[in-house]
Amino acid sequence: MTCCSSSCCCDFISDTIINLENCVFILDFADTHLIKALKARAMAFIIASWPSVAERYPAAELEAALGAELYAARLRDQAS
Repeated sequence: MTCCSSSCCCDFISDTIINLENCVFILDFADTHLIKALKARAMAFIIASWPSVAERYPAAELEAALGAELYAARLRDQAS
C-alpha cells in the first residue's frame, strides 16, 4: 500500500508543494513509496526547471535521483 493512495493528496503535493527547494526530495519520496503520478510530476518539474535545479543541487544528488542516463541527457541538453 502506498502512503499516497488518494489522487487528491498527490494533486495537492504536486500543485502546491513542489518547488526548487524540495523537488528532488519529492521525486525520491515518490519513487520510494511507488507513487507513480507524483514521481512523474516531480520529474516533469525538474526537467522544466533544469537550469535552476542543476545550480541548486550537487551533481551526485541529481544523478542518484534521476538516474545516470537521464542526468547525462539533461547535461547534454543544457550544453547544447
